[in-house]
Amino acid sequence: MATFGKDIPELVTLATTLDQWRDETAHAVLLGITNAKAEGVNRLTELVYRVAFGLRNVAHQQRRASWAASRRTRPHWLPRVITRPQVA
Repeated sequence: MATFGKDIPELVTLATTLDQWRDETAHAVLLGITNAKAEGVNRLTELVYRVAFGLRNVAHQQRRASWAASRRTRPHWLPRVITRPQVA
């Protein structure tokens, strides 16, 4: 017996979600407007919180959070993001 999409709950949920967000998805694709910057800030905030969690000494917690958020600690394969042109 063949399995149809309507028999798989995950596919039904996916189809419903795509149908509800159809206009927003089309606008995002056509206009190129995203919330990538906000998501990046949220990701960094969560990373800092996760890394510094549990440290009792406030100075150590701040130092650990600063270390986690600095660009020098990122892996070398991540591209550097330059938001402003460099002035020579």
